[in-house]
Amino acid sequence: DDLNNRYSFSDVIYVRIENDLQSPTLIIQEIQMTGGRLNAGSSTVVNVYVRNMGDLPLEEIDLTLSGFGTGGIYMDTTYSTRKIDELAPGEIKSVPFPLRVEQGVEEGTYPLQLNMKFKDDYGTAYEAKEELYLPVSGSGFAGGLIAIENLRVPEGSVQPYVDFPVSLQVRNTSGNRI
Repeated sequence: DDLNNRYSFSDVIYVRIENDLQSPTLIIQEIQMTGGRLNAGSSTVVNVYVRNMGDLPLEEIDLTLSGFGTGGIYMDTTYSTRKIDELAPGEIKSVPFPLRVEQGVEEGTYPLQLNMKFKDDYGTAYEAKEELYLPVSGSGFAGGLIAIENLRVPEGSVQPYVDFPVSLQVRNTSGNRI
């Protein structure tokens, strides 16, 4: 008859998992640009080298540069986000960001932010943010054909269907008559 008796038991079991794996971490390893600095009135490709410091491969990496406008540095393209499909542990990859510096920008070091979104190979999403400090030489003028300078737009947001002032200057920088 003892076989017909049922018994149940419940309790909480705590499990401590230990491993020696480094958490997924993405860092800026190095920043390179021609001449080591940006020049006022010109465009330069800034290569940002990112490194996977973790022990797991990273996937679906989105790198977005932000913080433009206030210092006279802008993206020289409409896309501020760059993508890397995957990055092995310890691997370093270069990501190009074409930047333009307005004419008349004072010499100095200007900050931008690199926002990094990525996943590990288990699909867990991570975000990180790092500051980039870019040296700018305040002399020189671009050798392009046409430069748009002194772009002025209102601060803050603008309501839909409301007129707002925009001013800019267009300059022929080619040395030839256009």
